[in-house]
Amino acid sequence: WLVGTIAPAAKLVEALQADSANLAHAHFGMMAVAAGLDITTRSCPPAFLDEAMELEQLWSDRMEYGHHDALYLAAALDPNFRDKP
Repeated sequence: WLVGTIAPAAKLVEALQADSANLAHAHFGMMAVAAGLDITTRSCPPAFLDEAMELEQLWSDRMEYGHHDALYLAAALDPNFRDKP
């Protein structure tokens, strides 16, 4: 029973560790989009400011749903993605 339980769990951990790099890359990609939107909002013509700010707010709301979770999971699975003291 124990071997039957541990073997699948070990395979799952191995698969998750392989995906941790992808999770971290997704996080940093989302942060890059947020930075680009911020630059765009600050430099857009006044006529488009409302639309630019709305887009930035929509992206910010979307970020609240997933990017921190992805980074935390990546850090939990791979020490290379943890903050250095």
